[in-house]
Amino acid sequence: MQTRYQAFLHTGSPNVPALGFWKVAGTSDVNPIELGGSGPVPTGACKPSFWGRAVPYDYQVYANA
Repeated sequence: MQTRYQAFLHTGSPNVPALGFWKVAGTSDVNPIELGGSGPVPTGACKPSFWGRAVPYDYQVYANA
């Protein structure tokens, strides 16, 4: 993910030659990819039971500043 974040910050695109192409999200498909992988995963593949009763956030990371 760090490689994709760096590419996005520098170029506006998270795609780099060494990793699989990450398609732009749309209104009908968010095009999720597996962290640490290069392939797509089905939307809703996250099992809420992994996190407890519910997933508190989807992709955002929050911290006290």
